[in-house]
Amino acid sequence: MKSEAEILFDSIESAQEYLSLLSETVRDTRAGVEADIAADPQPAPRTLTLRMVSYNLAKLELHIQTSRRILNDLRPLRRMLLQQTAQPAVPAPVQPARRGPQLVTALNVPASDAKVSAA
Repeated sequence: MKSEAEILFDSIESAQEYLSLLSETVRDTRAGVEADIAADPQPAPRTLTLRMVSYNLAKLELHIQTSRRILNDLRPLRRMLLQQTAQPAVPAPVQPARRGPQLVTALNVPASDAKVSAA
């Protein structure tokens, strides 16, 4: 039986949905922290701590955005791989290399083409 974490990240789409919800939560939390900072007029230790929290939430938001972009890049790559595995691998016919005129010698003429003359 699959655990909840395995179900959440079972596909790229479910991971994208999770990151979308996480991004929204981080954005809302940061807005609340910014409101608390604005409500405190004096730079007290609490305000400095809230500024640090806001800074770290901003960094987290950037990392989440980057992760969402990476997941978006993975979707077409996955489609390409699935298309390749769905189609049977048929090797392309190999074309012989074109060469200029060749000199026919006794060494490169097949035995069936060689005319042996009686001397």
